[in-house]
Amino acid sequence: MRMKRMIALLFIFMAINVFLPTNLIYSEGEKSNNYSSEVQFSLGGNHSGLLKSDGTLWLWGWNDHGELGNGTTQAQYTPVKIMDNVQVMSIGYKYSAAIKTDGSLWVWGNNSNGQLGTGTTSDEYRPVKIMDDVKSVSLGIYHSAAIKNDNSLWMWGKNNYGQLGIGTQESVYFPVKVMDNVKSVDVGNATSGIIMTDDSLWMCGSNDKGELGDGTTQNKLWPKKVMDNVKSVSLSKMGSISTAVKTDNTLWQWGYVGLRSQTSNVPLYVVDNVKEARVGAGHVGVIKNDNSLWMYGFNWQKQVGTGEGSDWEPITKIMENVKQISLAYYGSAALTTNGDLWIWGYPHVRGGNGVIDAVLDTYDVPTMFLDLGSIISYRTHVENEGWQIWRSYGEMSGTRGKSLRLEGIEMKLDRSEYDLGVQYATHIENIGWQDFVKDGAMSGTTGKGLRLEAIKIRLTGNDAKQFDIYYRVHAQNVGWLDWAKNGAGSGTAGFGYRLEGIQIVVVKKGETPPGLTIRPFVQK
Repeated sequence: MRMKRMIALLFIFMAINVFLPTNLIYSEGEKSNNYSSEVQFSLGGNHSGLLKSDGTLWLWGWNDHGELGNGTTQAQYTPVKIMDNVQVMSIGYKYSAAIKTDGSLWVWGNNSNGQLGTGTTSDEYRPVKIMDDVKSVSLGIYHSAAIKNDNSLWMWGKNNYGQLGIGTQESVYFPVKVMDNVKSVDVGNATSGIIMTDDSLWMCGSNDKGELGDGTTQNKLWPKKVMDNVKSVSLSKMGSISTAVKTDNTLWQWGYVGLRSQTSNVPLYVVDNVKEARVGAGHVGVIKNDNSLWMYGFNWQKQVGTGEGSDWEPITKIMENVKQISLAYYGSAALTTNGDLWIWGYPHVRGGNGVIDAVLDTYDVPTMFLDLGSIISYRTHVENEGWQIWRSYGEMSGTRGKSLRLEGIEMKLDRSEYDLGVQYATHIENIGWQDFVKDGAMSGTTGKGLRLEAIKIRLTGNDAKQFDIYYRVHAQNVGWLDWAKNGAGSGTAGFGYRLEGIQIVVVKKGETPPGLTIRPFVQK
C-alpha cells in the first residue's frame, strides 16, 4: 500500500511538473497579448483542468468523449495544452468549456443530451465556438448555463426536470435565453441556482429531496425565488445537496443535510464567517474568512479529509491558509496561500490529477503533492484607481482595456526560509531612471500624474544565485513585451508609452523561462 502511494505521488508530481514553472503559474508565458489575472484549478469526475495566469488552458484525465479537446479519445497521463487566451474555464461531467479573452464561449466533449449547445447531440473532440459576449459559464452533468455581458442568462441541454427554467421538460440543443439581470449561476445534477443582480437566489429543476429549497418537493419548470441577500451558490453535481453563502457570510444548506434519510426542503443555517463554499457529490468544503478550510458530508472515500471513513462527517477544520478549493465527486483539492497543492479522497489519481489507474487507493487526509509557493508578491499604483491588491505567482498587476498608466510599484519577498532581497528601479515620464529601491519600498510616484515607462528587477542575498527572476510588462501601443531577466530593462524608452500591467515570476536557476525572452525592451 505504501509503495502504491509512493508511485502515485511520483506520477502526479511528474504530470504536473511537466508544465508548471517552479513557483507556478498558479494560476495562476505566452504568445498572446491577453492574460488571466487569476489561476483556476478544477477537479472533474473523470478529467481536470488548470487555467494558468498566461491564459493557457491545460487538461488531463479520461477522454472517452473527447472531453480533453485534443482531437482524440485517448486518456492523457500528463497535462495537454488545449487553448490560448482563456479567461474562464468550467469542467463538467465528460465535457468542458472555456471563455476566451474576446468573450467567445467554446465547448467540447460529451454531447449526448445537447449539453454542448451546438444544436446536435454529436460529441466534439475539439473546441467549438457557440456564443459571443460571454462572461461566465457553468457545466453540470447534462445541462449548461452561461451569462452574457449584458447579464442575460442562457441555458441548454437535458431538461427532464425543468432544470433549464424555460417552462417545459423538453431538452434544448442550443443556448436559449432564460432571464435578464443575472449575476451568477451554478448548475448541478438536475437543478440550477441563479443569483440575480439584486442578490436574490432563484432555483429550478429536480426537487424530490427538497434541493430547490422552496418548501416543497415538487419540481419547478420555471425559476422560483428562494432566498434574498445571497452572494454565491454551489450545487451537487451527482447528488442533491444545495448550498448558498449569504452576504452576511453565513452558509445555508438544503436537500440532503445529513445521512441519506435526512433532508430539508428549506434552507438550514450551517456556520458563520464563510468566504466560499463548494459541493462535491455529497461533501462540502468551506473556506472561512480567516482562510481556514472546514469540511463535512458523506465520507465513504475519505473525501472530507479527516482520516476517518464514515457515512457522514460533521463539520471539521481540515487546513489553514487555503486560497482555493475544488471538489470532485469523491475527492477534494486545495491550494494554500503559499502555493502548496494538496489532494485527498478518491479517485483523484484516476481522474483528478493525471494518473489513470495508477493506484486504486484513497488518500485519508490532505496530502501535499507539489510546492507551488510564491517567492515574491507585488502591487501597482494605477491612475485614477490607486494601489491594487497584492499579486503573486505571475498574476497580472495593473489593468487591461482601460488605458490607465502605472504610476508606482512595490515588491516584497514571501519565503522567509531563503536569504533573499529584491531591488527594483523604474523609468518615469520626464524624469528617467530612478535609483534602485528594495524590499517593500515604492518605486515611481503617486499624485503627480507621471507614467512608468520601464522597469528593472534583480534579486540579492546569499540565495539569489539559486533563482532567476523574470518579469514582463504590457506597454501602450505595444502590448505584452517578452520576458526580461535578472536586472535587464523591461518596457520602452523614447516613445512616451505608459506601462499598464506587469507580471513577475521567480524560478529555480536554469529552469525554463515562462515565455519568450527575445524582445523585453524597445528603445527609439
